[in-house]
Amino acid sequence: MIQPVTLNVIDGALGYGLSGTDGLHVKIGVAESGIANKLFSIGSKQVAKNIFGKGALVDSLLLHFDEGGIKCFALRPENDIAGNIGEVTHTGTGSATLQISGTPTGSRNFVIEIVSGGACETATYRWSEDGGINFSDVFVTPTSGTPIQLTCGVTISFSGTGDCFVKGDTYSFSSTAPSASAVSFLNALDAVKNQYDPDNAAYTFIHIVGGFERSFWEAVKAKEIEFENKRIFVRFVLEYPPKMDQTSISEYFQEMIDECKLFTSKKIAIVGSRLRYGNDTSFKSAAILLCAKLSQCKVNEHPGYVRKYASNIASEIEFWEDLDEYVTDLDDANVIVAVKYANWPGIYIKKDHCMAPADSDYQTIHQGRVIDKVRRIAYKKIMPFVNGIAEGGESGIDSLVAEIDAAINSSMRIPGEEEIVKHEIEIDPNQDLTSGELKGQIHIYPTNIMERITIDIGYRKE
Repeated sequence: MIQPVTLNVIDGALGYGLSGTDGLHVKIGVAESGIANKLFSIGSKQVAKNIFGKGALVDSLLLHFDEGGIKCFALRPENDIAGNIGEVTHTGTGSATLQISGTPTGSRNFVIEIVSGGACETATYRWSEDGGINFSDVFVTPTSGTPIQLTCGVTISFSGTGDCFVKGDTYSFSSTAPSASAVSFLNALDAVKNQYDPDNAAYTFIHIVGGFERSFWEAVKAKEIEFENKRIFVRFVLEYPPKMDQTSISEYFQEMIDECKLFTSKKIAIVGSRLRYGNDTSFKSAAILLCAKLSQCKVNEHPGYVRKYASNIASEIEFWEDLDEYVTDLDDANVIVAVKYANWPGIYIKKDHCMAPADSDYQTIHQGRVIDKVRRIAYKKIMPFVNGIAEGGESGIDSLVAEIDAAINSSMRIPGEEEIVKHEIEIDPNQDLTSGELKGQIHIYPTNIMERITIDIGYRKE
């Protein structure tokens, strides 16, 4: 692909040591339905369910909107890991047995309840796919061994002779949906990259739903250059895996710290916290909260700005009592965590870290988003000048500088909504252009974030 315009990111200039389309993003995650590797525009919870059915991607999308997130895009990878069906648990005294077959396409908790006892073709039953919360209509049991289609690819059959069914007996089992491998997720990233559209799908960051190990982070990092080569200026939000049962809480946080200290990337953020959203029975990544707030805030704003960006629905931070002791170490490892503040309501993103090296100017997501936006603006304005006459009027260097300057001013220096303090464009009109290459620089003066506020209060004599 020909790339006549290069927009390098200058790093180190700051000397750091040890609402609109800006918030559009893509979620990639496992779902039961929808065409694999196709990018869909998602503007509501209902659209998400209509396209993708159920699964981790749908859960993340629904909570995104509950958190006040704006329209986004979503894509599911190819489900290349087959689902499975668990063992049957029979509760009761009936002699009838239940057989299961099929290839499950979704995760369900099935309960088959005997409503009236007796023999096959006389006894009745009903079934539930959500653990017994909601049930189907009541049906008459068929002849022994006859297949009964339930849902998501699961089929059952009863076997028994005589009065083998007893009222109130239940048969319970679970199915697990197909999932996607790390390779499938990386292929999905390629699909997202190939479907970028500056007019209709101009996403600015990508959230990968579901936790992966550091080897996957490295693979995503390798993809960064592919996006750069297509002049797609994006960031990546990844979730740290949940704690395994056999791992203690202290071991879990220490492993998180150790793993994250071994990884660097200016474009990737790792979210370590997990939240209970509303009355959900399980915890899910705080990346959902982070991405919802990033979709709402200006590029220079912190997604944990207390005045504006408390979680709408989060009710609990997983392992909070233990996490509180590790926050400083997690901060040092550039892990994004959710926190509660003393004597203040709400749950917030603490710091929007990137996994940048210690000497980088781009330690946070908001610092990187500002530069990404300037690069998008500059690219759009520079491209029409390619192959133009440097000394010309509308095609000349003066016109180029004026157009970039006006675009940055109108997009990022709106009075009262400033995203940068100021900018400077340096393109020497007298430089040697015999090679055909024009060089210049854009200097950005960033706004600052008050992460901590210390005020001394005391008496003073008049």
